Amino acid sequence: MNLIKSSIVAGVVGSLALAPVAFADQHGQPSDMGTRAASAPSVSINGAGHVFVRGASVTGVTGSTVTASSSWGSASITWNVNVASSTEILGQDGRMTLAGVKSGDVISFQGPIAASSTSAFSVDARVIRDGSAVVAKVEKPEKHRSFEGKLQAISGNTLTLRHGEKTITVDVASTTQVKRKNAVITDLATLHLGDKIRVSGTGSTTISATTVRDSSR
Repeated sequence: MNLIKSSIVAGVVGSLALAPVAFADQHGQPSDMGTRAASAPSVSINGAGHVFVRGASVTGVTGSTVTASSSWGSASITWNVNVASSTEILGQDGRMTLAGVKSGDVISFQGPIAASSTSAFSVDARVIRDGSAVVAKVEKPEKHRSFEGKLQAISGNTLTLRHGEKTITVDVASTTQVKRKNAVITDLATLHLGDKIRVSGTGSTTISATTVRDSSR
C-alpha cells in the first residue's frame, strides 16, 4: 500500500473508533455476506486486503463504478466499487445487471482493495448483492405433454376431449398437424365424435396442440 493510501487508512480507522469494523482472517468471510445485504453497515478487511462490506448505501453509478457510503453517525467511509464483466451482481431473487443498481439502494459487496489516488476506498468487486433490487422472475416455458382422449365435441378449431375423469379443451392452430392413424395429413373435418384422439402440445386444462392424431381412423 502506498504512502497516500496508508494515510487514508490511518485517517479512516481513527474516525471509526466506535464503528463496527472487523478484520477477518486470511481466508475468512463473514458468514452472512452471501446471504443478504444487511441493513446495519459493517466492514471487514482480512490480512490480504480483501474487503467485505455490508449495508452500504449507493450514492451513484457512473459507468462501471458504483459509489457507496458506509455510515455510523457522523463517521463514514466512501467506496468506489469497480464492476468488471466477471463481477457477480445479485438482487433479492437472483442475478441482475449493473443497470438495476440505483442510488439509495443498500448493497453488500466483497473484493480486494484497488489502487486509488482519491480519498475514497476503491474495491474491485467480485460479488455485489443489492438488497433493495427485486429481480423479475423469468417464467419457465410450459412443458410439452401428450395424452389420448375420446372426442366429445368439435366447435370451430376447438376440440373437447374426455381424458379419464377430466374434460380437456384442445385449441387447434393453423400450424397444428392433424393426422390420421396411419400418419397421413388430414383436417378436422375428418374427425368424428367418439374417436380416440392423441394430442401433443402445451398447457394443462386447455392444450395448445402441435399435433392431433385420430387413433380410430
